[in-house]
Amino acid sequence: MPGAKLTRLQLADQVVERLRGLIADGALRQGDRLPSETELSRELGVGRSTVREALRVLAHLGLIETRKGSGSYVSGTPGPVSPGPSSAVAAADLADLFEFRFALESEIAQLAAQRRTPGQLRRILQALENVHEAVAKGASATSVADVELHLAIAEAGNNRYLREVYESYQATFAAAADRLIGMQAPSHIRDVHDDLVEAIAVQDVRAAAAAVRRTFDEIRVRLRLLA
Repeated sequence: MPGAKLTRLQLADQVVERLRGLIADGALRQGDRLPSETELSRELGVGRSTVREALRVLAHLGLIETRKGSGSYVSGTPGPVSPGPSSAVAAADLADLFEFRFALESEIAQLAAQRRTPGQLRRILQALENVHEAVAKGASATSVADVELHLAIAEAGNNRYLREVYESYQATFAAAADRLIGMQAPSHIRDVHDDLVEAIAVQDVRAAAAAVRRTFDEIRVRLRLLA
C-alpha cells in the first residue's frame, strides 16, 4: 500500500509478536529449536537483519536463548511476568534492582545525549513511535516496545561495556517492569519516554539525566504501594 512501508523495527516487532504467539499457543514448546535466521527470513518474508532484531528482543524478554554454534531455543512462555532468570527476582529485591537500573540508565542516557549519531537518533525516534502504538495494545505489547526503545538508547551511548551490561540484565529489567506497568496510566508511560527521547534528541545531558530520575522517583512510589 503506497505510503505504508514498514520500517525494520516495525517489522521486527511483528516478528516478535508472531513468535510469541507460536510459543504461547504451544506450537513452539520449551526446548524446541527455532528455525535458522535464513529459514525464518524466508518463511516470514522479512530480511535477516529484521529476524536478528526480533530474536534479540525475544532473548531479552527471556523467551528464547541463543547457543553459540547451535541456534536459538525456546526457554519460556509469555505471561504476565517475563520468564527465565528474570522471574527469580523476589519482591524484596525490586528496590535494589531498580536502584541498580537507575544508576545504569542514568549514565547511558547522558552518554546517548552526548554521543548519539543521526542514524541512532532515527532508530530511537522510531522505537518511541512503537511505544506509543504499543501502549494502546496493552501491557504485553508495551513491554516489547519498551525493550526495543531502551536497547536503542543503550546503543546510542556508544560504550560497548555499558551496552553489554544493560543487555545482559534486560530480561530481568523487563520482568520487574511488568509488575508495575499495570499501575501506570497509558498517557504517563508515553510522557516519561517522550521526555527522555526529547532530551537525547536535543543533546541536553542534564535533561536526559533529569528525565531518568523522574521516572525512577515515580517507580519508588509504586514500589511502596507493592510493599
